[in-house]
Amino acid sequence: MILPPLRYILFMLGMLLSSINLFAYEYGEFKPIENYSCINHDANVLLVPGNDSLLLNLYNKMDQIMAMGQGQISILHMGGSHVQAGVFSHRLRTNFRNLIGDYTSSKGIIFPYRTMGTNAPTNYQMSTTGAWTNARCVDRTPSLPLGLTGAAIKSSDSNASVYFNLKSSEEEPWEYNQLIVLGHDENKTIYPLLICGEDTIVPSAFGEDSYTFHLPSEASEGKVIFEGASESPITFRGLIPVNTFSGLSYYEAGINGASVPSWLRCNKFQEDLTLISPDIVIMGIGINDANVPPTKFNAEEFKQNYRRLINKIKAVNPNAIFIFITNNDCKLNARGGGRYNPNTVKVEQAFISLAKEYHGAVWNLFRVMGGPESSKVWVEQQLMQSDRIHFNRTGYELLGDLFYNAFVRDFRNIDINE
Repeated sequence: MILPPLRYILFMLGMLLSSINLFAYEYGEFKPIENYSCINHDANVLLVPGNDSLLLNLYNKMDQIMAMGQGQISILHMGGSHVQAGVFSHRLRTNFRNLIGDYTSSKGIIFPYRTMGTNAPTNYQMSTTGAWTNARCVDRTPSLPLGLTGAAIKSSDSNASVYFNLKSSEEEPWEYNQLIVLGHDENKTIYPLLICGEDTIVPSAFGEDSYTFHLPSEASEGKVIFEGASESPITFRGLIPVNTFSGLSYYEAGINGASVPSWLRCNKFQEDLTLISPDIVIMGIGINDANVPPTKFNAEEFKQNYRRLINKIKAVNPNAIFIFITNNDCKLNARGGGRYNPNTVKVEQAFISLAKEYHGAVWNLFRVMGGPESSKVWVEQQLMQSDRIHFNRTGYELLGDLFYNAFVRDFRNIDINE
């Protein structure tokens, strides 16, 4: 493999100057992993079964940020309950933030899940006022238009508002200077207002189904109000608090119980996606697709549904690199369940096939866990819940560190031409 010039120069310069402690540029430190016996460390790699040109393009783009502070990286992480919980994805968000150093990072897309009566990530805070109805992509026939979040809420209440706080701190300074509100009013006659500190800000740009606000300075919280909702009901699909400086944005899109067909029901998905144009798409959808009797799981149908979703993303960014996360070892909850789910191996092979087809990569969580029946050991070592499907907080954070280490290992290997 021929190293791109920038990567080669940076690496050789680092090797030359590191001995005299003058060179601060690093390619990221591995996260320390506690010595759990259940982890198969040999499997903790990025498998690239086909062409790696898209991966090389991504690494070059990361170099531009890390070495010169130029450019932005956009990451989209899609899945079901593993992602809606926000622990796994936020661990990766903070890890990737550390990888690029002191450059700015954006929190991604946020949604008031608790307004729908379901669990929400704890790395940000959201609340609503007024009365709202809701819809999710797991509904057979969603009653509202859905997009990137896979969920929407609707109100005709004059008191309707959405408050948000990014939970910025000195250790994790999450701030935004631009806000995108995903949604629209029914009659296209009103627009929301943003209350930020003592300022009341009107939208500076109007999309077909979005509103964009530009702030005079950075902020970490705000309130969006919909005063005219009683006259023209508002449908709301989420907020994107953007920091426009060079850096990285990590977007999470997860709905409990979501399968690939669930995301294909989101008729505003591609439209919302143009607002973030992801460079990396981490695909963790599959465990709900495979929760069926073994005779009912069709690997070819599974791959075809994935192709439909991938092609929607490719239409927005043809150079997006897809990293597929295999299903974790789990118990089959479908009819005849209560035992190891043999569909997990079929999904594993489907992802390897898709990664080869789309020049992507695979993080084989199934093998990292230890393969068939390994979830029992992860429960014993207090990393998974007793349902043998979901992890606990410690387990999800461990997954975030393991995935990150696999990514950095591949990044470094290409850097030093191993």
